[in-house]
Amino acid sequence: MKVKSFAKIDLGYSVYKKQKNFTKHDFESIFILVENIYDDIEITKIEKNIDDVHYYNETNEIYVYSRLVHKTLEWIRHTYHIKNHYRINIKKRIPIGAGLGGGSSNAAAIMKYILEFEGIKEINYKDVVNKLGADIPFFLSGYKTAYISDYGSVLEDLTGQFKLNYEVYLMNVNVNTKIVFEKFDDNSWHVIKNNFKIIIKNLKENIVANIHNDLQEYCFELYPNIKYKYNELLSDGFYTILSGAGSSFIRIKLKNKEDLIINEN
Repeated sequence: MKVKSFAKIDLGYSVYKKQKNFTKHDFESIFILVENIYDDIEITKIEKNIDDVHYYNETNEIYVYSRLVHKTLEWIRHTYHIKNHYRINIKKRIPIGAGLGGGSSNAAAIMKYILEFEGIKEINYKDVVNKLGADIPFFLSGYKTAYISDYGSVLEDLTGQFKLNYEVYLMNVNVNTKIVFEKFDDNSWHVIKNNFKIIIKNLKENIVANIHNDLQEYCFELYPNIKYKYNELLSDGFYTILSGAGSSFIRIKLKNKEDLIINEN
């Protein structure tokens, strides 16, 4: 069976300092599915007691240092008492380390297919977040746009509630998300700049303003070439903001310095 695994962008990203005894950061964001950037995944049940996972680009097999797909398959077997193993072939088009959720999207697409095939409808998002990853519930939800909170486990469907004319600027840079978060954690002083209630209200009124990514400055410190490109994109007259920990940018054409009128989705 072949399935598509779509990318996503983060429109605004508020990161909270880790609470005591918590290993993850709470965050808020607006996730938007990007349907013109996707991986193709082929899933086949095999008569083995081990999963067989391979990644490819357009011409060759490639090495991807990630255990998320393996962890997801193990989680499915443990949680739902499924004994099957699978051959997974992933044709990568979503750039790795680009802030587009490619690994989480792959895991979610595989999970969604297997659970639907097995007739399983109940998914505990909190357990998915705790055991696998914060971005996965969005990809499982079927929403095209959503406000995300509570470590990624709570989603408010915003599909069709506003129109956004944007493009995704891809850089050929594989950002190490873990190191960006470590840089964020090194700074003891942090102020949340986003008010997502106001941001969502503004978007519904065709206005974009005061949207921030709390990881952006830390990504720029670690990757000066990304900051350089950011300044170039600003000079082109675009409202530009980093997606996730980087390296991709969301670009929206400015009509004036403060507000943006949005024309289409």
